[in-house]
Amino acid sequence: MSGLRMTAADTSCLTLTWNVPQSNGSAITHYNIELGDKGTYCTNEPVTNFTIGSLSPDTQYRVRVQAANGIGIGPFSTAAKFSTRPLSPPAPRLECAQIGHNALKLRWGEGKNLNFLTYNVEMQEEGSERFYLLYEGSGQSYKVSKLKETTSYAFRICARNEVGEGPYSDIAVFSTTRAPPPTLKKPDVSDITETSCRITWSAQRLLLPSDYVTYQVEIIRSKEQDLVMTKRCSENELLVDDLDSRTEYSVRVCPSS
Repeated sequence: MSGLRMTAADTSCLTLTWNVPQSNGSAITHYNIELGDKGTYCTNEPVTNFTIGSLSPDTQYRVRVQAANGIGIGPFSTAAKFSTRPLSPPAPRLECAQIGHNALKLRWGEGKNLNFLTYNVEMQEEGSERFYLLYEGSGQSYKVSKLKETTSYAFRICARNEVGEGPYSDIAVFSTTRAPPPTLKKPDVSDITETSCRITWSAQRLLLPSDYVTYQVEIIRSKEQDLVMTKRCSENELLVDDLDSRTEYSVRVCPSS
């Protein structure tokens, strides 16, 4: 027996072939294939190829073949070693590492990408039935930008190695937050007395009836740049008293929802 070789392999099968040996006057009836400790398989007919299934992935097997005819069984061939292919990689867990009003930072994998996997990350927008490719590469994080505030987005991920592409993960849904209020215009100061003044500013526009905005007003002594007073209110004006006479102050207002 000679020429034992592997012609195909996947994660659970090996397809083997070999040369026809001398029959010594009696036609060959079948071949026996010994696969290490998995046992011996019989072709039941004089074919020179055979597929062995139900094997373990990414495993090396020691193989040898012998021919049989009406006279008896010939010697085994020289042993050869063949390996099944490894499994395609499972999908990593997809997480959201950072949430903003217009961006989501996705993260997956643990530690460094030592297996040199590549990843496909797909996104599905709210109200859509179609996923589209968002990221392809060997990195383990990606920031999705230009998103809508308070909107849910669905994501899924798969990994790929030299074997092929693995299955997609379960769908993960992450939502953006509300956008922070924009910066207000410079406030106006009126009704100034020796110890008080009235501060007014443009009211923050509410997008929804349920929205609620408060304002933080800070009074700063201009010369020393000391914060001397902080007030919170829900209106767009505030009467401030208990100020020092003949003192210059600066004012700033910050909205918060």
